[in-house]
Amino acid sequence: MTEQSTDKHKEQPDSSLDLSRFVFVLDEGGVFKASMEKIWRLHSSPKHVHPSVPGAVFERVSESVTYIRATQILQDGTKVENKIRLTAYPPLGFAFEWLEGLFEGSKEFGFYIPQGKKTGVTSVGEWTSPFLDIDKVKPAVLRLMETLYEEDQINLAKME
Repeated sequence: MTEQSTDKHKEQPDSSLDLSRFVFVLDEGGVFKASMEKIWRLHSSPKHVHPSVPGAVFERVSESVTYIRATQILQDGTKVENKIRLTAYPPLGFAFEWLEGLFEGSKEFGFYIPQGKKTGVTSVGEWTSPFLDIDKVKPAVLRLMETLYEEDQINLAKME
């Protein structure tokens, strides 16, 4: 490769990315009472529902990519249409990209840690919101993660 072609392929930083509007969130220490194999069976099951997200619509576009659409009603009554791209990386975990909605622009990766008959779960991401003040983003994200985690614990307990 010539020097000219090498320079042409150098990545340029996105100068429009305003990092001050993002909040780093690390949520670690969760443990599912299920093996990795059972976790992945849940994720591919139609029984994998979250009562906190009623009416969610899942559109699987490939073996690893699913789009999730769900309407959310905020405390002030505002309806927010969310669109999330979920990319599976079995057995490691999932990437979530909020394309529209409450956390539009946010990116998170949840990964699994095998622990025999249990599975650790850690989530890390950069979060933002066009609807929430920056100081309200992290508490809202942590509440969301806790709710989904508890619902998955219940879903896993119901599985055989």
